[in-house]
Order: sequence, then C-alpha cells, then structure tokens
Amino acid sequence: MPSEGKDSQSLQRALTLLSCFSFEKPEWGVTELALKLNEHKSVIHRILTTLLNAEFLRQDPVTKKYRLGLKFFELGMIAAEDMQLRKVAYPIMVDLHEKTGETVMLLVAEGRECLCIDKVQSQEGIQCTSRIGKRTPLHVGFSKALLAYLPEPKIKETVMGGLQKFTDRTVTDPAILLQQLDEIRKNGYVITCGEMDEGSMCVGVPIKGYSGFVVGALSVVGPEFRMRPKISNTLALALQAAQTISRYMGYNGDVSDKDGDAVQITNINTR
Repeated sequence: MPSEGKDSQSLQRALTLLSCFSFEKPEWGVTELALKLNEHKSVIHRILTTLLNAEFLRQDPVTKKYRLGLKFFELGMIAAEDMQLRKVAYPIMVDLHEKTGETVMLLVAEGRECLCIDKVQSQEGIQCTSRIGKRTPLHVGFSKALLAYLPEPKIKETVMGGLQKFTDRTVTDPAILLQQLDEIRKNGYVITCGEMDEGSMCVGVPIKGYSGFVVGALSVVGPEFRMRPKISNTLALALQAAQTISRYMGYNGDVSDKDGDAVQITNINTR
C-alpha cells in the first residue's frame, strides 16, 4: 500500500542518515547532513528530531550538532553480551557434552521465539538433532527456561498470543503454561518430554548476566529412552554448567551448590 511504501522510504532515509556517523566523523549538523545525503534540510531535520526524541541521537546544546545517543550504547551492550555469551559458554558446553553424551545447546530469546546460537552435537547413533540458527516457540520444551524469566508483559503476550500444538504433550492451555512457568522460576530449571518432537527429552536451565537478568539458557537434549535413566545427574551437571557460565558473565548473586551429584527432580511434565 502507498503508506507502507512511504514508511519504508522514511525508515531507509533514517538508516542511511545514521550510517553517516563514524569514529572519523562522530558529529553532524543539519546542513552538512543535507548536503551529504542530497536531501532537503526540512527532511533531515524531521528525521533528526524523531531520532532525538527516541534517544537514538543527542544534541550538543552549544553547537547544536548531533551525535549518537545512549540508546545505541544500550543496544550495543546487548549485542556484545550475546557474542560474549557464545565465547564463554562453548568450552563449558563441550565439557557438559562429554559428561552427558548428549546434544548441548545455547539459547537466547528473540521475540516470541527461542534461538539456538551454538551447540555441541551428540555423537550417539540415535540423537536429537538441531542446528545453529534454529528457532522454536517459547512455549515449547526447553524454551520455557527462557520464557519463565521474561518481563511479565512479554510472558503475557506470548501465553495469550496463541499456543501452537506440535505433539500430544505440547501445552496449549494458558493457565497450565503459566503454572508451569511459576514452577520453573521456583526450581530454576525445566524438564520436558516430547513437547516439540515425539520421543525426545530435554533439560533447560537459565544463564544470568552481570545485571542479574537471564541472558540465555543451556539445554541438554536426547532420546527419552536414554535421557530418563540419567536425568537427575544430567540436570545437576547442566545446573553446574549454567552457574559457571553465569559467573564468567559477571553474575555474582547466590548460585546453587550442585556439585554434579544426583538431584531430586521436583519439576513438571516428565511423564
């Protein structure tokens, strides 16, 4: 539609304008941006005002020139944390894989989905395969280790936005899912069976960053027949791994003192 085309054009202009800021040229005035981009000053001023109000830009009160704002710093810290998370987590994931023999995945929340950003694949003949970049809905399986710790409005948006059914074990009742999320926050982990794929079983545990917020999750996934006999020990190892990663990420809060011994399973949906 015409309005969509106009909005897209305005967005492209704003992105082009922002790309002008660099280490060599961190500060711009309205006139020089208009000349640089071959646009009318009124158009440039309108874009700058929008970006300024949204805190993507800041304006020097004396020179009236513009610089990148704190919003970019915040977004950059989020991106840097994700990249740091992969670097820190990988050797610990390898160790967890060697101790469990199963596939280990590193997960982050993105919108209403869980995104796999790294993995160590099981070498067993029968394995639960996945891939880096794969997305799964937040209400299914190990993804709930992320959903449980999102801000309340995000949880409500996901839970009330329609829960797709994948197997007979997929939870599609909002009330039951909310109860499960409470249980996950209480216990600090989730264990599920066959919610996304029949015959699979997984453990999901959250990872915290320096701020104390959950920045990702670890999951150990394998066939139910192989996972079930060792689920307590696998859970203890996953908790220990997540705690180690959290410490490397700067989290200094209380952590579980699990030492790799079997733990008592009190979670839900392990039938």
